[in-house]
Amino acid sequence: MLSIVYPVLFLFFTYLSFMPHSLIIQTLHYQPLQQVGPTCLITAVLMGISVRENTLPSQQQVARNVPIYPYGIQPYDLMVSLESMGWKSLSFIAPPEGASRLIEAGFAPVALIKQVNGSKHAVTIIGIQKDQSLKLTHIQIADPNQPQAQWLTIEAFQTMHQDQHFLIFFREEERSLLSSARFPTEIAEQFDRQFRKKALILKANEHQTPNLQKQSLLKQALSYDPNDVLLRQQILDMTP
Repeated sequence: MLSIVYPVLFLFFTYLSFMPHSLIIQTLHYQPLQQVGPTCLITAVLMGISVRENTLPSQQQVARNVPIYPYGIQPYDLMVSLESMGWKSLSFIAPPEGASRLIEAGFAPVALIKQVNGSKHAVTIIGIQKDQSLKLTHIQIADPNQPQAQWLTIEAFQTMHQDQHFLIFFREEERSLLSSARFPTEIAEQFDRQFRKKALILKANEHQTPNLQKQSLLKQALSYDPNDVLLRQQILDMTP
């Protein structure tokens, strides 16, 4: 399924990059935050949310409700936690033009990147720059590890962002604004469902032997993809 969704997203944004547009530079006002411990994802997400909201939960408040591992936080866990606090979210894969469309709509997506040392990290996209031909040339990021925002060339950003994985958080009433910015919400939702299914299956597989919790996790995973015959059979095989 993911192999189908990703090419569609990529072609969609490649097409959009050649459409007429008057924007040259756009930056979003945000609340700078610094991470404490392995919480770059929480910090990056809160900076993204701050573009549209003045009142935020504290980093500590959010951190209390998600598992924190030595390497950081799982995106799925944070998405579920923030959804319980009223924010919707999408996990999607796209080229940098995907971030550009969201910036133009007034949303700051979070990019999941890989640092030089190979460790995973999260940064917030807060600005874009295009040349006279309206080609996207630079992206501005807010890094939870850095006190100041910085501009990166598209080439430098793509080197760090090889998986092309983004997260976006929004209120339910703002969902239509994503589509109005020519962001392919329905396609992103397809990827998001597969992402959530995979995350739940990984959690279920942490249980070495079948039990009710593993079965419950697999049932949640199946709810995101009811047509997964193999997963459905796996659940049936666990039923006494």
